[in-house]
Amino acid sequence: MVQVLLPARLLQEAAACAALGAALGAARAFLPVRGRAAFVPDVLLSGAVLLVCQSYAAGYSKAGVLRWYMVATAFAAALCVAGVLGIPLRALGRGIRAVLCLPGRILHRFAVQPLCRRRAAAKIARKLRRNAERTAKNPKRTCQTSGHCCIIQTYQSKRTDAEGLLFRQERKAMTNTGRKKRRKNAVVTMAFRLFFVLLLLSMLAAYISNQVTISSKRAELETLNEQVAQQQTENQELQRVLSGDADQITEWVARDSYNYAAPNERIFVDVTGN
Repeated sequence: MVQVLLPARLLQEAAACAALGAALGAARAFLPVRGRAAFVPDVLLSGAVLLVCQSYAAGYSKAGVLRWYMVATAFAAALCVAGVLGIPLRALGRGIRAVLCLPGRILHRFAVQPLCRRRAAAKIARKLRRNAERTAKNPKRTCQTSGHCCIIQTYQSKRTDAEGLLFRQERKAMTNTGRKKRRKNAVVTMAFRLFFVLLLLSMLAAYISNQVTISSKRAELETLNEQVAQQQTENQELQRVLSGDADQITEWVARDSYNYAAPNERIFVDVTGN
């Protein structure tokens, strides 16, 4: 049977769950909030909130079971804290990142970029020289002068057509390979996310089941302790009676079993059951 709590106790438990959710939200504020990088932190935040709520319900709550207001207050506090603290923390992170990357940017601008430009210029110059040498050895066009007219004859070799066809085929193959690779990466990413979510849900289900079992066993233990205490009280009473003389034993039997009373004695009975 679920125990009915007073409003003050409900507010106390809701405040405790809100504090736990706020702590988790503060930790979540340091992690990314957009894109693929935010998937794993969001899943971890959800699992952590459910975990701490169930732990609090099983270990510290008077009811001993997880209730809806615990989860609601914990999630609300986590989302609010993550949203409020996320803006200044992300701005601070960007500032720290910019300060740390400043020496690398200066080095890249004044040392790496000029070297890359010189290498690119040298590569282009070598390419132009090779093209000029190739054109001089195998001219594509010849000019034949006939009178006042200049007839330009263009020759197209079969090797050029073959090279163009091969280039197009290679380009098409590379495009298809890139598409297949992107499709494969998307499938692998989706499978990884699904596996991660299922694993987290199974762990949460197992943990919640264990916590519920612990709560039920704890309730049974409390009931048994009450029965033991009651039996100990009865045993002490019996031991006190049996340690007396015969008149006391006779009086106890008369009072307990036959509801007798002494002369001019008033007996009050509590009919409320308390």
